[in-house]
Amino acid sequence: MTLTEAITAYVTLERPMGLRFRDAHAILEAFQRQAGNIDLADVSLAVVTAFLQPRG
Repeated sequence: MTLTEAITAYVTLERPMGLRFRDAHAILEAFQRQAGNIDLADVSLAVVTAFLQPRG
């Protein structure tokens, strides 16, 4: 399963929770844009850390 597939499945499952989920969805989409459409097995600490590091 790819990161995009996992995010899509999670969002589909959580969407009925309402408006507050929009923020989480936006964060997940930003993570996917940063990491790329990689396999879930390739989501490493380094990938997450790169996303969380301030840019500037």
